[in-house]
Amino acid sequence: MEFIADYGLFLAKVITFLMAAVVLVALVRAANDKGGQKGSLKLTDLTDSFKTYRQSLEQHLYNESSLKAREKDEKKAKKKEEKAQKAAAKKQTDQPAQRDPQLFVLTFKGSIDAREVEALREEVTAILSVSDRTR
Repeated sequence: MEFIADYGLFLAKVITFLMAAVVLVALVRAANDKGGQKGSLKLTDLTDSFKTYRQSLEQHLYNESSLKAREKDEKKAKKKEEKAQKAAAKKQTDQPAQRDPQLFVLTFKGSIDAREVEALREEVTAILSVSDRTR
């Protein structure tokens, strides 16, 4: 009976040692995977949300008749702008395409060992590569 108890204790020690080794290997792999992580770009169009905010504020600031007049003027201006863009697109052959001004927001979560700086550098490079240098 004592033999079975000793054998059970031995198995418990072996299993404990193997589990500790597996956890250690998993931690080392996780640490190595973090260092080689590439940066990624997630594009979010904030135009609609800002328009919604502006409209919400305008509803509180202006009366109904003023709002209707503003909406009517905006629709006319938008229609006029679309016509102008279509006409310009027909005439345009050698000139580069015109873009609306854009704002890029980068979220940078750095650490004390500065591993994420390379990903930030790549993100900034990607943004600068599509920027309009004439503005």
